[in-house]
Amino acid sequence: MAISGRLLKNGAYLQSSTTLFVFFAGWGIWWSFFAVWLEHGLGLSGGQIGTVYSVNSFTTIVALLF
Repeated sequence: MAISGRLLKNGAYLQSSTTLFVFFAGWGIWWSFFAVWLEHGLGLSGGQIGTVYSVNSFTTIVALLF
C-alpha cells in the first residue's frame, strides 16, 4: 500500500501513466471505427477490408525489422 501511495504522488509516474492510457484508449477507439469508415466511407467490401488489415499488419512487421 505504501508503494502505491508514493507512486501516485510522483508527478512523472502520473504523467506517463496518463499519456499511455490516453494513447491506447484513443488507438482502441480509432481502430474500432476504422472498418466502419472503410466500409461506409470508401465503399470497400469485407474481403477488401480484410486485405487492408493484412497489408497494415504486414507493413508493421516489416517496419519493425528496420
